[in-house]
Amino acid sequence: MDNKIMKFGYEDTDKKIEVELYGLVFEINKEKILDKNTDTLNSNDEQVIENEIKDIIGEDAIKKLNDKRKQDGYNEMTLDVEIAVLTCLYKAYMTASADTLVDGINQTTNKYTNAFENKKYNRYERRNYKKNNYRRQNARIL
Repeated sequence: MDNKIMKFGYEDTDKKIEVELYGLVFEINKEKILDKNTDTLNSNDEQVIENEIKDIIGEDAIKKLNDKRKQDGYNEMTLDVEIAVLTCLYKAYMTASADTLVDGINQTTNKYTNAFENKKYNRYERRNYKKNNYRRQNARIL
């Protein structure tokens, strides 16, 4: 009998979520990102967007990102770039948070698909095997 208990460990529930931007690795502050109300964000206010980025990946994040951009030959971040960075942070959080759920769904789907395919294949093989035996028997009689 298969064990029907699904098991999850601390690595599934308490994992850190990290994102790499311009080669720099930042840890996403999960508590801060959960507290955000994106409906009230004013995407035309650069200070608001910068504060969101700082809340999510650290107070010195904007400075680090701008320093890295200058080092790589780019200008400092403009509002549109900061919005893109913020979008990447939310995307990374959502992707990492959903991975456990999606992996579980995929494993279950694959398990049942494989079981169905194996059953269908085995039934087809048995049917052909019987037909071939019947033909062989008739061929011997004639």
